[in-house]
Amino acid sequence: MARSVFVSAMGLVAVTLVGRLFGFLRNVYLAKVFGTGSAADAYFVALTLPLTLSLVVPGMLNALWVPTAKGLMERGATDRLHRVAAQSCGVVAVAFGVLSLAVWVGAEVYVALVAPGFTGETRELTVSLVRWMAPSLLLIGLSAWYSSLLNSHNRFFLPALGGVVNSLMVLLALWIWAPRYGIVGVTWGTLLGFGLSAALLLPAVWRRGYRAVRVPSRPLPSELVRMGERFIPLAFGALLTQLTQFLERAFSSQLGTAKVAALSYAQSIAQLPMGLFVGTFTLPLFPLLSEYVKKGAHASVAEVYSRGLQYLFVLLVPTTAFLWVLGPETVRLFYGRGAFDAQATALTAVALAGYSVGLLFLAVRDLVTRAFYAYEDAKTPVYIGAASVAAYAAFAWGLSRLWGHAGVALASSLSAVVGALALAVLLAVRRGIRPSKALWQTAMRTAVASAAMAAAVIGFKHLPFSQPWPLCYVLWTVVAVGTYLAVLGALREPLLRDLAARLPFGRRIASHQ
Repeated sequence: MARSVFVSAMGLVAVTLVGRLFGFLRNVYLAKVFGTGSAADAYFVALTLPLTLSLVVPGMLNALWVPTAKGLMERGATDRLHRVAAQSCGVVAVAFGVLSLAVWVGAEVYVALVAPGFTGETRELTVSLVRWMAPSLLLIGLSAWYSSLLNSHNRFFLPALGGVVNSLMVLLALWIWAPRYGIVGVTWGTLLGFGLSAALLLPAVWRRGYRAVRVPSRPLPSELVRMGERFIPLAFGALLTQLTQFLERAFSSQLGTAKVAALSYAQSIAQLPMGLFVGTFTLPLFPLLSEYVKKGAHASVAEVYSRGLQYLFVLLVPTTAFLWVLGPETVRLFYGRGAFDAQATALTAVALAGYSVGLLFLAVRDLVTRAFYAYEDAKTPVYIGAASVAAYAAFAWGLSRLWGHAGVALASSLSAVVGALALAVLLAVRRGIRPSKALWQTAMRTAVASAAMAAAVIGFKHLPFSQPWPLCYVLWTVVAVGTYLAVLGALREPLLRDLAARLPFGRRIASHQ
């Protein structure tokens, strides 16, 4: 079991890494061409809803479909599985088609709500971009549904390629269309990328026997009824977790030009470790958690849950420390060219510091939420999500007055802390699923190793090097990674040895620890 999850995770890490690299190239090129000007602000506001849905809809549909599919598979009801899937696909197509039309018609109202600080040409451009983006909502819904079908069969690699395709199309648009059509051409590439991401999954879905799309007819299958009963709290909860994105746009649009873009660029850097480690290590765990819940194997649920948390601590605590000590240099490395000047670098770096505080807690919240979904409890994450949004609004209102857009970024992290801790406590109280003793030991070791890493990097940064700046950054990164792994190995962290043993030539390394 552990090895199969690890293999799935490693495959996802590989493809997600490629996707994130393309995503960074996309943002690097975007920053070079448009910087943090009004065109970039307009594009990121128009992208807010598609980006939000692309983040929440796959997880929401997974939570609806995977437990249902696993139950039907356990009974060997293949025909019923395909029939329920066909009717569910019809619901998804209609729902997201209506949403796309509503956004196209109400684009002006949407911009007024999401970016109340935009006026004049910036506002008109944003409305136009929102209308161009509207069809992408239907494409995102279909792509997410196809991904859920494949995930229920423990197929994760191909759905993860969607991010690669999307970023590649935006890069091509920046190269081909942006010189002539400006930011509108970039929007066309984004829309085309969502379309190709959905088309990529169709052959694999057909091979699994899911070929029909049907409008639900009475009497509805009992599985579809139960999915419908869970849909509203699931959808509400999923959107609540991302409502902070819209509130963030509302707060930052009133702080002056460049703040929306600076926050977006900073968030794209923060999302790199989130995409690599959170999705790749928690997504394969969800079908496993659902399977154990169906079997009543609660001890196995607790084991998988604790192991998932251990991986997140080992990977994300040092990431936060790294971004704190090398944040400005990281922003400069990725974006510091063309129209992205020193002021844009400074604005983005302080926002990145605020976002990095919440990386671990965002990941923990995601994993604990999946545990609740495995128990088919969609209401508890909704309640906690509502509390987290309220906390964010309060934090953002106060901190933006103290530290501007950096306070808005920090507010996002603090709301993640509130949500993660509340969900973890409720999971322990209601289901008896508690972190193991090994998790707390891992947390202490990663904290010590991360502190040593930060001290080493700070020390090396103050040494007088005559090498070019990019070479210095590489050296600091090597020092950071080397120090962290050395200290963690000296503390005899079992998870590090487990990871080493599963990698090529790693057994020899692990045997000497």
